[in-house]
Amino acid sequence: MQKKCNEQNKMNKKQSKREQDESSEEEECQEEMKQSDSQTCSLDTKHARMAEISKTLQTKLLEWYHKNKRTLPWRKELTDSNLNDAQYLNQRAYEVWISEIMLQQTRVEAVKDYYIKWMKKFPTVKDLAQSDEETVLGLWSGLGYYSRAKNIFITAKEIVNNKEGLFPTNQKGLLALKGIGEYTAGAISSIAFGKREALVDGNVMRVLARLQSYGEPINQRNAIQSFWKWAKLILPEQGDVNIVYSDFNQALMEFGALVCVPKSPKCESCPLQSICKAYEDKQNKIIDSVEIYPQKKKKAAQKLETVISVIIKNHKNQYLMVKKVDGGLLANLWHFPCVKTTSEDSKSYVGEFITYMKESKLLKRQLEVYGVEFEKESLFELCGSYEHVFSHIRQTHYIYKLKTNNNSSVSVGQIESSADTVTWMSEEEMQDAALSTLVRNVFSVYKKGTSSGQKRKRNEIKDTSQQQAITKFFKK
Repeated sequence: MQKKCNEQNKMNKKQSKREQDESSEEEECQEEMKQSDSQTCSLDTKHARMAEISKTLQTKLLEWYHKNKRTLPWRKELTDSNLNDAQYLNQRAYEVWISEIMLQQTRVEAVKDYYIKWMKKFPTVKDLAQSDEETVLGLWSGLGYYSRAKNIFITAKEIVNNKEGLFPTNQKGLLALKGIGEYTAGAISSIAFGKREALVDGNVMRVLARLQSYGEPINQRNAIQSFWKWAKLILPEQGDVNIVYSDFNQALMEFGALVCVPKSPKCESCPLQSICKAYEDKQNKIIDSVEIYPQKKKKAAQKLETVISVIIKNHKNQYLMVKKVDGGLLANLWHFPCVKTTSEDSKSYVGEFITYMKESKLLKRQLEVYGVEFEKESLFELCGSYEHVFSHIRQTHYIYKLKTNNNSSVSVGQIESSADTVTWMSEEEMQDAALSTLVRNVFSVYKKGTSSGQKRKRNEIKDTSQQQAITKFFKK
């Protein structure tokens, strides 16, 4: 009897716990629904507010832009007469395309010289399509994100070979081209062709987030969707094609670059002050600063890598260079022989590099033909280190030089395989070669380390001479 009672109590407890769990789940579900409804309501309110302030925003922004816009090498005014000139518009599409791709993740001041050099080398999309990837990457060298340059070259050939050299004049056609996303398509459509298309970049998101006091992380999907809705909502309504769309979208980006900047925005002289919710909240002491907008979700920690780079020079003052062509980071760009290491013991670095060289038939062959000895750790000298940050990786490069003493006059041409291209390159040839900023900085560390080493040797020689002179004097 007692046993049955105990079993019944256990069953009752389980039932009660199950009911509690179900009740808790129901409450959580209701709470999530409330939050979702609240967010939807909040977005609807913000959407209505954006529609309400759009006319004022258009008037004030365009007025500010015409008075304050910068003179930039890629900026040209679109006029009513231009809109009827198909050849002019096609050339403008090319110029806007190149400038916008260059400006991705890169400061305006840094892009100016690159853009001018590019247009001198490739004044039209046809000139670009008739070039080769090596030349394109060489001209892009230093801008980073090299997949952009590769996509530009692929797209140029597509336009010239399959589209009679003409850019698509609509959003759908532009989005079908490699390397052109919604933002770039919007920029080309509106700035070059005067189409009523929106665009959203970092500057635009910052301006809109502050106008709305929008606190959602801007790198989340729902936030990005909201920004695109608002960017389309605030566009002037002047038909499908009008020069005002070119000016308005440039004005929005320019305003974010010059006034509504990330740090220390110029709120006191801002022409949009009267319609800015973040400024209003600051005045009412709801927030301390408009700089809290836009907010971002924290990115994942960067991956840490250690790389051993070795500079090897032959008797002709040429440096051994490798070009990796099987994809990956910095693919199709020249670099010095290097190897990644997971060791935390710096004493093992040279040994790991020597093992890598032995296993690389191409590199080993080049050194053997030139009579360069590389299997003795004593021949390696540390020149310094350099830290380079990619978007998702932080690399520390330890730069060594391999001390050589050979007088071989054997000439070795380029040797290729499916994985790597190996060649010798003079410092002069490096200037125009497809080298990344990382590799140029590695070479700078090598040169500084080499010159300081020579200086130390000269000082040692000088000190020795002085010491011998002093010793000789006292012996008299």
